[in-house]
Amino acid sequence: MNIKDFEHQVAGHARTLFVLEPATFSGLDHHHHQHHRQCKSILAKPVPGPESIEVQFYTKLSLCPSLAAFAPSFLGVRECTLPGRATRDWCVLMENVVDSLANPSIVDVKIGTRLYGRDASEAKRMRMEEQARVTTSGEMGLRICGMKLFNPISETYTIHGKEFGRSLTPSTLGSGFKEFFQHIRNSSLRQTILSEFICKTQELISVLKQAECRIYAASILLAFDAQGHTIVKLIDFAHSHFCPGEGHDESAIFGLETLIRILEKIQLENAMDIY
Repeated sequence: MNIKDFEHQVAGHARTLFVLEPATFSGLDHHHHQHHRQCKSILAKPVPGPESIEVQFYTKLSLCPSLAAFAPSFLGVRECTLPGRATRDWCVLMENVVDSLANPSIVDVKIGTRLYGRDASEAKRMRMEEQARVTTSGEMGLRICGMKLFNPISETYTIHGKEFGRSLTPSTLGSGFKEFFQHIRNSSLRQTILSEFICKTQELISVLKQAECRIYAASILLAFDAQGHTIVKLIDFAHSHFCPGEGHDESAIFGLETLIRILEKIQLENAMDIY
């Protein structure tokens, strides 16, 4: 099985996303084969087991097509032998959502003010509440978890890890997001990319307002390339679940509304630069 580290992982624990090359796809069932045909590669993410919370969420996501459109396509779950690991791991297989972008710039943004699932221990709940309090998660419903910026002039990447996001305050969070767009030299292209991100995030909010689920500690992934192609996806569902009859996830929507305000402010400042 041809598996390697995923070079565009920008957040989370090291070596928790892996790329499966096309030759590996033969193990997928017929239904999931139909999805992978549009991908050059797929990702494998280790999970505790075939019935884990994330697997259950992905499985039920197919019943909510409007929300599924904002998540990586789910390609099943299987045991894999991953690089650097002595034993086999159960893995969620999913679409590599940045596969279509050339030299993508990517930011992983944790959304919501609640950062723990319903299965969290009291100790973890207290730890996550403190983490939200001392970062932008608590007040803004957003925290930058990682950022990877491609400089088209030097053809090199700059990477900002989790400490970058944790160092930001509510008053400097906007500056942190401006960093994401710094290498787009063409102001008109920057404006187009910002418009795409704002529009897609607004669509996502509309979908979430109709979805009875909780996506605790999930992230929104924003990505673009020099040609102006953009990606907006929800990722990381290890603490997510559907909750019929309980309404929508106000915490996640609050964070996404904060994101739109920040992007709109950057767009306004960029428009002033153009004119």
